[in-house]
This record gives sequence, C-alpha cells and structure tokens, in this order.
Amino acid sequence: MTNYSVKLCDHTDSPTSMTQGIRQHLQGLFDRVFNGTSDTASVLWGKGSLSDDIVLHFVSDVGSSYIVKTMPRPPKINSFVGGHTTLRGHVICSEFYRTVAKRGGKREMSARDYAKLAFHECLHNVFPGWDEKDFMGHGGLADTPVGPDLNQWDIDTLGRGIAIKSVAVQRL
Repeated sequence: MTNYSVKLCDHTDSPTSMTQGIRQHLQGLFDRVFNGTSDTASVLWGKGSLSDDIVLHFVSDVGSSYIVKTMPRPPKINSFVGGHTTLRGHVICSEFYRTVAKRGGKREMSARDYAKLAFHECLHNVFPGWDEKDFMGHGGLADTPVGPDLNQWDIDTLGRGIAIKSVAVQRL
C-alpha cells in the first residue's frame, strides 16, 4: 500500500474558499484513480518537499510563471493554456493558472475546473516525455482542452505513471 503525496503551492494569495475547493475536487479525482486499490493519494496545500510525488504550483497567469522564473532555459509558454509542465535535466516543474487568457479577454474558473487543469498537469508530471499529442484523442482530462470528466484512460495512465519511480525531482 502506497500513499502518494500531491502538493499544491499557492503563489496567488487566493481566498481559502477557492484553494480548499480546488484541493477537494483534485482529491476527489485522485480518490477515483485509486478506488478499488490499496493505494491512496493525499492532496494538500503547502510548501513542496522532496518527499512529494507531485508538486503543482498555482500561479496568477502565464506572465507570472513559476517555471519561467525558476527553471533553466525557460520555455515560451502560450498565453492561452491553462497550465504547463517542463522537464529540464532531471528537474520537473508543473503549474496551472488562476487567470487564463481567452480570445477577447481573460477568464477565471470554478474550483472544479482548476482541479481538472491540475490533474491534466499531473499527467504531464508523471510522464514528462509525453507531449499534448500523446494525451490527445482519449477524451477525459488528458485532452486539450481538458474534457468534462475523468475517464478510464486518465485513471489507468495516472495510476501507472505515479507508481513509476522517476529520475526527475520536483521543482519546489
């Protein structure tokens, strides 16, 4: 039996009602991934640690990217994405955005929608060699844009990926 640690790091000063809603919805997705198995996941807000299996940074928008600020050779991130994951050497960093650009403006979403974006980035985090094309076509939260709900492909893929001992360490 393994309990995986998923740490959410808030860089937005978001209200507690929002952050706790995101945590609860993301915890619910992980509960569904491990339903019927002896494994579990704990999703918590806080400071990332080396013992965390996945660390996700919640930042205001692409312009305040934690990845760009802290990773070597930072990528150019499309302003219309809801999140991004980057692997540099053996360091991986995942983030999702509170404000997402859309044609003609910006939008904020519900806690459930943020949790879906976070789950999508978790998939990238556990399979850093895969790009959007590898995730597309399965429906569910792996798709871009993310689908309406978790599906069996998402469950199988995340469950398999998080169990692999990665050579990458999380950017804290």
